[in-house]
Amino acid sequence: MLNLMCFYHAYYLCIHVFCELQLLRSRLVDLTRDLEELGVTQEQLKECVSPVDMKTVNQKVWLLWQGQGDLDHHLAVLCHQLEEKLGLRTMFVSR
Repeated sequence: MLNLMCFYHAYYLCIHVFCELQLLRSRLVDLTRDLEELGVTQEQLKECVSPVDMKTVNQKVWLLWQGQGDLDHHLAVLCHQLEEKLGLRTMFVSR
């Protein structure tokens, strides 16, 4: 009986983690909008700052975009892996 309780607890924990990962992905989409707005500000700064400063700004914005892409990919992989495991569990229980 204890094994069965642990099994169901682990299942609901996985569902909770999956929902949290989906929430994090949606928050990341909001950050993408912020990065796009940062790009607009970056364009406006071109007229006001020196080329050296603009190069630094461009590099930092590029790093932010790369980090956002890496996080999105990592979260997508985790969601996919967890969804796959939940699907296997569902198949196991249905048999």
